[in-house]
Amino acid sequence: MKRQINKNLAHLVQSYKSKKSGTVLIGSSRSGKTWSSIDFIIFLCYVVHNDKKCTINIVRDVYASFKTTLYEDFNNRLPDYGITSPFADVKEVPSFWLNGCKINLLGADKPSRFLGASSDYVFFNEAIPNIEKSVFDQAEQRCRIFWWIDSNPSENIHWVLNLNQRDDVSFLKTTFRDNPGISKQEKNKILGYDPSNIDNVRQGTANEYMWKVYGLGEAAEREGLIFKTWVEGEFNDDLFSVWGIDYGYSNDPTALIRTAYDKKTNKLYLKEYLYQTELNREMIGNFILENVPKSDLIMAERDGRLNDELYNMGINIISAEKGPESIKRGITEMLKMHIIAHPQSYNLHNELRNYCWHDKKINTPIDRYNHLIDATRYALEDLGYNRDFFVG
Repeated sequence: MKRQINKNLAHLVQSYKSKKSGTVLIGSSRSGKTWSSIDFIIFLCYVVHNDKKCTINIVRDVYASFKTTLYEDFNNRLPDYGITSPFADVKEVPSFWLNGCKINLLGADKPSRFLGASSDYVFFNEAIPNIEKSVFDQAEQRCRIFWWIDSNPSENIHWVLNLNQRDDVSFLKTTFRDNPGISKQEKNKILGYDPSNIDNVRQGTANEYMWKVYGLGEAAEREGLIFKTWVEGEFNDDLFSVWGIDYGYSNDPTALIRTAYDKKTNKLYLKEYLYQTELNREMIGNFILENVPKSDLIMAERDGRLNDELYNMGINIISAEKGPESIKRGITEMLKMHIIAHPQSYNLHNELRNYCWHDKKINTPIDRYNHLIDATRYALEDLGYNRDFFVG
């Protein structure tokens, strides 16, 4: 079977053979980064390790995201090599085998899994923005041979972009124009983002951010990003704490956060404690009793029945006032402070990196990436606006 070699695949093989520690594939949408990564995995399993077997870990933001991405990619690509896909008729595949080599699928939202997850190779799929540096560090130090990353540069400040400073790491940037296998429809969709094309502007498809990231493969700040200047840092345990909780169940997580404000430095310290779906009242209450000091106050999403039940369990909890202007007011207050997010608050980092304005003119944010942020607003709503309350 004749195949045109994608630049990403050629770069992966070259970087591996030149004994690099790892490589980063940065580029636009549909440039063939992930497809080439699957080809490279096949190369490793059937050529490099045909006799001596290996272990390959594939890491994404959360395990569930494999089902809508790599499951389908493997299903489509493996048959081209005459290999039966392990995902064809199976709903969930945490690991599988190719020619005797084991491939593990790991979610970066479970960092504890990386403490013992040694491997010969690691593939970080779509690392920007959702895979934390600490997860990469844990996986890299347990990687015996070679690792690689693929991603769209959807942020202009991220640890992945800083890897180009390392002599043992190679970089390659590609765009959709470098992919010989891109379909006409996919190509036209990306070309429709180009803001320099007057027809795109007329038809309303032009988008400068989308064109820069997904067309040109260049790093860009997310359009309408709300929190731009937060930093990672340890929580200040010497300060008075107030907690916030936002309830969810099936689709949205229940999110619990600890907050503290330092008046002298205008720093707002945030530490994520809970971010999980399908939790009932008893599960939420038991978690709080085990993790939150009884004397600490929890400001909660307004749910009278649930809050009353938690209060009756001995939890110091009251409902936030909320109101029609509470979202706008809470964001405004948070923007006045220097936000310090705990290094292991992975879901909080993800929200801060993705929470955007839906309509900046009227200060309306999107209703996504906001569970821990909403919980923070609740903690600040009755107490944070009177900042003297937070001074220990």
